[in-house]
Amino acid sequence: MREKKWKILTKTLAAWHGNTAGLPPFLLITMLRGVINGFFILPLLKMFGENKRVFIIAACLVFVAPAINHVMPNPMFHDMVRLAHLMGMTGTMALFGIVAGGVLWGRRGAE
Repeated sequence: MREKKWKILTKTLAAWHGNTAGLPPFLLITMLRGVINGFFILPLLKMFGENKRVFIIAACLVFVAPAINHVMPNPMFHDMVRLAHLMGMTGTMALFGIVAGGVLWGRRGAE
């Protein structure tokens, strides 16, 4: 029984390795993009520094703004692909805005 589970595990890990071969550069680019996006909302901290809720909403709007280009029909994307990108990008960037806004607001008191 253990040998069968071990074989399944090794086959699964071997298959995952083929899927994750290009993952480290992708993660590096993603982390760099997160840092750059964080720099984009630093001026908002100065402009909307009085109210935490207003600051986080402004940060979410800045991050969700690039998803707007997926609303209109695009000859490069089929409708299902375009809508999937719209939903995925809107959700993840809004969540990133909430997290980044909360972190930067909390760091504001540490200064």
